Amino acid sequence: MNAANIAQALARGHEHHRAGRLAQAEAACRQILATTPGHPDALQLLAALAHQVGRNDAALGLVDGAIAARPLHPGYHAQRGRVLYALGRLDEAVASYRKALALEPGHAGAFCGLGNALKLQGRLAESVDCYRRALALWPDFVEAQANLGNALYVLGHADAALACYARAVARVETPELRAAFAECLRGATFAGADGDAGSGNLGDIGRFAIRALSEPWMRPADLAPACIRLILRDAEIAQCVERASRAWPERLPGAVLFGTAGFVAVSGDRLLRTLLENAQACDLALERFLTMARLAMLDAIEDDAGGDAQRDGAGADAGVDTGADATADGLAFRCALASQGHINDYVFATTDAESGRAGSLRDHLLQALQRGGDIPPASLALVASYFPLATLPGIEALLARSWPVPVAALLARQVAEPREERRLREHVPRLTPIDDGTSQQVRRQYEESPYPRWVKAPPVGGARTIESHLRSLFPSASFRPIDESRGVDILVAGCGTGQESIETARQFPHARVLAIDLSLASLGYAERKAREMGLQNLEHAQADILRMDSIDRSFDVIACTGVLHHLADPLAGWRTLLSRLRPGGLMRIGLYSERAREVVVGARRFIAERGYPPTAEGIRRARQDLMSADGGAGFAQLARLRDFYATSECRDLLFHVQEHRYGLLQLRDMLAALDLRFLGFLLAPRVAIEYAQRHPADAAMTDLDAWSGFEAEFPDAFAGMYVFWVHRAA
Repeated sequence: MNAANIAQALARGHEHHRAGRLAQAEAACRQILATTPGHPDALQLLAALAHQVGRNDAALGLVDGAIAARPLHPGYHAQRGRVLYALGRLDEAVASYRKALALEPGHAGAFCGLGNALKLQGRLAESVDCYRRALALWPDFVEAQANLGNALYVLGHADAALACYARAVARVETPELRAAFAECLRGATFAGADGDAGSGNLGDIGRFAIRALSEPWMRPADLAPACIRLILRDAEIAQCVERASRAWPERLPGAVLFGTAGFVAVSGDRLLRTLLENAQACDLALERFLTMARLAMLDAIEDDAGGDAQRDGAGADAGVDTGADATADGLAFRCALASQGHINDYVFATTDAESGRAGSLRDHLLQALQRGGDIPPASLALVASYFPLATLPGIEALLARSWPVPVAALLARQVAEPREERRLREHVPRLTPIDDGTSQQVRRQYEESPYPRWVKAPPVGGARTIESHLRSLFPSASFRPIDESRGVDILVAGCGTGQESIETARQFPHARVLAIDLSLASLGYAERKAREMGLQNLEHAQADILRMDSIDRSFDVIACTGVLHHLADPLAGWRTLLSRLRPGGLMRIGLYSERAREVVVGARRFIAERGYPPTAEGIRRARQDLMSADGGAGFAQLARLRDFYATSECRDLLFHVQEHRYGLLQLRDMLAALDLRFLGFLLAPRVAIEYAQRHPADAAMTDLDAWSGFEAEFPDAFAGMYVFWVHRAA
């Protein structure tokens, strides 16, 4: 092996010895050049090493020296393209890559690099062609596969992009590729997708979708709609869901609902079970099918036990495996459906007769529990799909018994975890009084309905600074960075059940995070989740935003998303938070959009006129009546909102005791009154692309007057809420 080969081998060393290997490779190259000045391979390798550590000006000089010595070497021109790309000299990079390809038309790396440069120039269609030509030459070229996915996604071809990312992840898994796959999955429609994209015949897309939900690779709730679309590609499941949807509100017997093979297809679908265990099933047709499936399993258990003949219409053949002889998939599906009940706070509708029969099954279980008798796992799972197990007297005794894995997991979720939350809430510090009338009403709501009920937190990247985070969000923004040399103090005002505060603490591990909320029930949930993750930089406390000026603490960053609009005087609450923000500090705020919530306002009016109470039963009835009003057309948009699919979240959406909404011109005036500078919105990719196309002059995307006009054209652009960052002058 000659010196150049040794240098290249050293440069390819293991990652954990990377710094040492690069130093050895550089020394070997220097040795070559000492004996053979101008050696082109040594110059090119030194250029590659300099490029890897970001010394691109030096790299350019080195690779130019290599080209001067050997002007017809395609690899040198490709290396020059990479360096020029890193320097932002895109036209020159394109020319270098084209030179490399003129010398070697089969250079896959040059095609990929050319695609990268063209993509940054906005020439997406040309970049797609380059990536495809690279892959034709080298099918396992992961970088080209991922970059093709990027370009296709920006062009709006989420399904094709998803297939690219699935192929890339199948070859090399990295956090970046998993995140990109999850983002593409979120937007995929599966219209005309390849046959292996279906849930029944999983393929890479289905297998990775299961992992994306369960590990998870993104918030499971964000992936749920796409996973439902994927599940419904299974013909058997789609037929079951279609039968249920057509018949609703009539309840179909199991034999009719499932057909000949439906229950096997449904219970055996791992993606469906994973969805039910990790996120709300946010689809009306699927909800109606699951509601009927639960009743069919109740019918089946009663038949197995020789129970009531007077039921909601099911015959003796319920089409469901039953009792101790149920298949492993059947039991796993029952437990997944019970987990779904826990996650969605038992939002599925029941008839009076069904409720009575489910109550009888629960009473039989309690009697067996009191006797110390056997409890069939399928019966326990079915009871848990109708009632929260934690509310049943003596249920904790079941934790000491041996159970099949899915039942043990169900008991942990429904019994052990709520017990831990009750214990933890007793130790939550009380920072301020809660004496404002509206605050007391809001606290009561969230004590009864903690919000939201989430299961798993997505991964976070490496340790980040606040500045790097904001630069990645708003590369065109101008602001003075806060001093993070001694850590930063972050306040999450209104943390609810801790999803936002936990993600913040994980994203910024060197920060000190205080998360406050009115509700002890919510804080108990948040504290349990924080302890599960071993977080040491997060503190939870009960406090009222309106009284935070009474505490002797200040913060570099304050996050208050979806909270201020529930105060009697949101601007007063915002001013109180500002009193705790240090000069030069940053705020992340979330407020409801008046325009985006028109259907919500109409639904709240419908509910008020008919007097539905904000109880679980009242919310269940209101949901069904809203979807039946005018054939469901008047409020169909509600069925596209995630919050519609859980009792606590629907209460927050439609029954909240206090709600304010805003327009963007109002927001502009509020920021002026508070002397805060707008940095930018957190946007869905499709919204950012549409706005950029219509307002190319507003590169920073901070013109609220322009945004107001945009929202008039796209009223669902801020369907969740306006979420944005602002900066306070130092």
